[in-house]
Amino acid sequence: MLKRDTELVDAKELREALGEHLTDWTLAKFRKRKMIPYVPLGHRTYLYNVERVRVALARLEVKEVV
Repeated sequence: MLKRDTELVDAKELREALGEHLTDWTLAKFRKRKMIPYVPLGHRTYLYNVERVRVALARLEVKEVV
């Protein structure tokens, strides 16, 4: 079940919204390098704002040189 972009979602729902290429390992690397925003909820539980993660991933995209 997808939620609105303004709500916090877990990793599974984030993958449903943005694509299956965001594995748990990839999300862990991005969190460690502080490349995406997240809210730590516990020892291994993190919540994400879909729209803010989408913006952060867009900043990481390599722009084409024309």
